[in-house]
Amino acid sequence: MRLDGGLGDIDPAQKNIQLQANNAFPQLMTSARHKNNRDAWIIVKSTLTSGNFEAFLVSPSGISTTPVVSPSNFKGNLYPYANPGNMRISPDGTRLVYPFNDTVSFCSFNSATGMVTPLFLFYTASWFFAAVWHYMDFSEDSRYLYCSTGDWSWNSSDIYQWKVNAGNAGMNSNSFTYTPLNGDVVTCIYTSSALCTSGNPATSNGITMTVSGSPLVTFTPCFDTITRINAKPIKLKGGIPLGGTYSGPGVSNGYFYPSLAGTGTKTITYSYTNAALCSASKQLLIINYSSLILNCGQPITDIRDGKIYATVQIGAQCWMAENLNYGTMISSSSHQRDNCLSEKYCYQDLSAKCNVQGANYQWDELMRYDDTPGLQGLCPPGWHVPDEAD
Repeated sequence: MRLDGGLGDIDPAQKNIQLQANNAFPQLMTSARHKNNRDAWIIVKSTLTSGNFEAFLVSPSGISTTPVVSPSNFKGNLYPYANPGNMRISPDGTRLVYPFNDTVSFCSFNSATGMVTPLFLFYTASWFFAAVWHYMDFSEDSRYLYCSTGDWSWNSSDIYQWKVNAGNAGMNSNSFTYTPLNGDVVTCIYTSSALCTSGNPATSNGITMTVSGSPLVTFTPCFDTITRINAKPIKLKGGIPLGGTYSGPGVSNGYFYPSLAGTGTKTITYSYTNAALCSASKQLLIINYSSLILNCGQPITDIRDGKIYATVQIGAQCWMAENLNYGTMISSSSHQRDNCLSEKYCYQDLSAKCNVQGANYQWDELMRYDDTPGLQGLCPPGWHVPDEAD
């Protein structure tokens, strides 16, 4: 750097120095920083004779032409179409790889002494007119070795290093899939195998991941969870937030159809998807019993709470001969509301009065806030609130 007025130049006495005459492939040469952070090593691999590694020290006094010689565990046969890859040293100066055709020698490297110690070999399935280990490189933190194949058409074999929050992640692929956390920053370091490139490798701009939490979903049964197969369709309600969908056996357009579901215990699901397209769901069970065998004039038992009611035949129809007494008593000064509770009034606000003369209901409460005529409402399963036709 002191030559050419401080602009730097090649020392005439230190150029055109032949380091090794036994290497037919220039890609089998690499360099590494000396452990003292001042000097450097030039490492070459012999392929024509011994197969040894030879490390030449570069220091302020010049290039030593006497190498540090290390034996190799693999020479590399010179096939008619020999195809060695690029020898590489890890950024921390502790590992060296030497690819040749279908074989890769993985070694340790001592940056203080220049010694190379072979550790093991690994292979591709085949190399002749097929994939060979041609392009290799270590990750920035020296933890990963990326291997990419070349072929006889010399296709591009580029390297992609994905990072999440500056830590290595993903595989050597042009796409990367993982489960993010909110605030994660994802970047990609791209190393091109093309010749004569600038800005190589290139680091992408960071992408900050925004993760929306799953919605908080609740599902309170605002309907009978015990019914019979001959009962009227049950309107499904109670899923929060509103705007979700109900699904399960016998479910269609927000109604549960006992006759379609069949007998047994049925799982009903309420699912909700928020604006961020995150979904959550809750489930509950409906027990669907077989049809009631009714001999009109005989008492019936409400399977929901065990209360018993007399029945009477009127023409071709069977009617309950007692007032309904189902639900939770509230004060007569309170309004019955669409709140997922079956509410009733008792005379003088005494529950014992309901046991004698039945309960009283506001119409909307009795119909469970569904104005469709002929529905079950608060009636026992298999029965319904009379409509005009009845």
